[in-house]
Amino acid sequence: MTPSPILPHTRPPQHAPTPRCAHHSAQHAIAQCTCCGEPICHLCHGSDLRGFARCRACHKDADPPAPLWEDELSPSAPESFALTAFQALTSPSKFWEPVRHNARWLPALAFGMTCIIFGDTLFTCWELLLNPRLEGLLRENMLDANAAKMPSAVLRAMSLVRVLLFAPFVFLIRSALLRSALRFAGVQADFATAARIFGYSCAGYLWMLLPPIWEIPVGHMLMIFWMFNIQTAGVRHFYRNLSPVASLLVVMVPLLVALGIQCV
Repeated sequence: MTPSPILPHTRPPQHAPTPRCAHHSAQHAIAQCTCCGEPICHLCHGSDLRGFARCRACHKDADPPAPLWEDELSPSAPESFALTAFQALTSPSKFWEPVRHNARWLPALAFGMTCIIFGDTLFTCWELLLNPRLEGLLRENMLDANAAKMPSAVLRAMSLVRVLLFAPFVFLIRSALLRSALRFAGVQADFATAARIFGYSCAGYLWMLLPPIWEIPVGHMLMIFWMFNIQTAGVRHFYRNLSPVASLLVVMVPLLVALGIQCV
């Protein structure tokens, strides 16, 4: 009986370790920058006009800052505000493509607050002008009987002042709700990114310029639709590891919660 041949000892094949991002050592790389050649993760992944992968650093060196509202070299604040709002409303997905991941959220706060105050003020004015029952409802909901007898001009002024007072709380609460939903979905979301997504989605408030038609709040409906689209595109841009369904739910749940709180 011939002995079986002795096979040489072979090791199992070793898989190459997944490369780490050159800018975020804790993140796995998902692509390679076609400009500098460094591995990049989903946080710093971007693309140039041809669709090739480019990291945020190369974006910063080659492309102008985006959105224009954050560009310190903008010719004027009104012009940069108008162009940023126009870009966000006309093409939500393309609006986010050149936006880089950073911790600056105060420009988004200023942009969002401006849109909220402008939109809610117009909406309140349309309601006061076109809804004759609104003033009566406001008086009925006042706890103080003497305050309920105040002149109409004072009541209308108080309604507009309320918009100014509540705008910061609307921004902070809605940004916190979006961040909580992202955390619940399993991503390490920070408040700055959530505030930037919500802040620029507030461009939808500009639809409040449209008056109600046959008591249908057309501007309010368009505002909700556009904010949903812009926020979803922003979530998909900053958190590419989320599935499309998860991205929709992350935006939809806080929106429904905010609408529920508003109706109470």
